[in-house]
Amino acid sequence: MNPKKLAQLDLNLLKVLKVLIEEKSVTKTAERLNLAQPSVSRQLRKLRDSLDDALFISSPKGLILTPRCEQIADVLPHLLDTLYQTLSPPQEFDPAKKEGHVSLAINPILGESLPAEICLLLAKYSPKVQFSCFLWNNDTLDKIETDQIYIGINYPIDFSNKLIRSSALIQDNFKIYVRKNHPLLKNKKISLTELSIYPITTAILPKWNDKKGLLEKLFERENIEFVQGFRSEIMSNISQVVSKTDSIFPVSELYIDSNHNLKTIYHNNLPSIEAESIMFYSNYKDRNDPYLQWLYSKIKQLINSIVIK
Repeated sequence: MNPKKLAQLDLNLLKVLKVLIEEKSVTKTAERLNLAQPSVSRQLRKLRDSLDDALFISSPKGLILTPRCEQIADVLPHLLDTLYQTLSPPQEFDPAKKEGHVSLAINPILGESLPAEICLLLAKYSPKVQFSCFLWNNDTLDKIETDQIYIGINYPIDFSNKLIRSSALIQDNFKIYVRKNHPLLKNKKISLTELSIYPITTAILPKWNDKKGLLEKLFERENIEFVQGFRSEIMSNISQVVSKTDSIFPVSELYIDSNHNLKTIYHNNLPSIEAESIMFYSNYKDRNDPYLQWLYSKIKQLINSIVIK
């Protein structure tokens, strides 16, 4: 393509091209843009000249996109959306004016205390918003992409979907829960060898540690044998088992168990368990949404306050 032609390309022509791609008809494009049909035809000729391609081939069933036009169709809507959002004047933002529904999908360990705090936050600052919370599962990323879920909170997940955006909230250093009077509570500093004596109780989290948890991976990396204990997706069962056995429960700093009188061994008393980021997931198209940005900031503050406690 001639660079000089590209530099002279009228951006209004791209808007016409977008509608032509969607309607595959000059007549329907003219109606939708409230233009005369000859005007749309002239703009199509300009597009063909600027882009050095026919773009469309006429057929009895409407316009057929050329291979070059197919390539443009893949990126043009996102390109125009980004351009409009960037050039639009900033609007005054007030979370109290926000209406509608905010849905959260969260990792079950991280969801022990955080959703209630988010609900109270929204009740205070966005009283017109309805809030619901779901456990993260294998369909969550698809639901974020299709706007069935507004935001997600989880550890890093391997995914290749460019329509999903993730941002770090905090580094989770982890801790270990044990029963009251557990032998490990007498130690000021604990080695991996000492930990390996006790069964590891693991909370199974979809797409994160379905097969192995962080502590198990650490033992294997150091060639230390360990005892695999109870594994479950049901958090209440895990806490109950830990409260009545000598098993150990590696868990997020955000997880708070208030029902089984468990005791905490903090990360500064433990071997170096690799920290993980807690991530905030959202639809890429909402990245400039001031409400989403506000919500991210507030949730980040909430998480920091829980960890400090």
